[in-house]
Amino acid sequence: MRHNVITKTFSRDTEHRRSMMRNLAASLVEHEAIVTTVAKAKYLRPYIEKIVTRALKGDLSAVRQSIIDLGSDSAARKLVKELAPKFATRPGGYTRIIKLASRDGDKAPLARIEFMKEVQKAKEEKSSKETKISKAAKVVKSTKPENKKKIVSKTEVQVKAQVEETK
Repeated sequence: MRHNVITKTFSRDTEHRRSMMRNLAASLVEHEAIVTTVAKAKYLRPYIEKIVTRALKGDLSAVRQSIIDLGSDSAARKLVKELAPKFATRPGGYTRIIKLASRDGDKAPLARIEFMKEVQKAKEEKSSKETKISKAAKVVKSTKPENKKKIVSKTEVQVKAQVEETK
């Protein structure tokens, strides 16, 4: 039984598991999307997101730490110079996992893990629509009291006119 065991072992020892994560992370940075099993993709996600967050600083220390984490000089430099600046305004969630069909040989569930691209644009469009809606709501709110005042003032004038006519 696996009581109180936090890490997944993938039936590998620690050195092999670390090496596997480095290779998966380096491949993800180089190709910006990879297909792997769902379990490995879920295990890779927090690993790569921590590396990207550290790479957002963009200094020499970030480059050196990325080289250590990725095991590849070219992948680390690509991460710091090309990918990390794209996520400068994003507060996390740099990757997404898309589940795919099972693998033919062993029926292992596959997933595609990739860096976020189009979703950020969709969120920006959605936020711009929300601001337009909120501006329209402010205009409606500002015109409603004026309309009520005008209606009230018309009714008051009409009531005064009727009162004067009856006198």
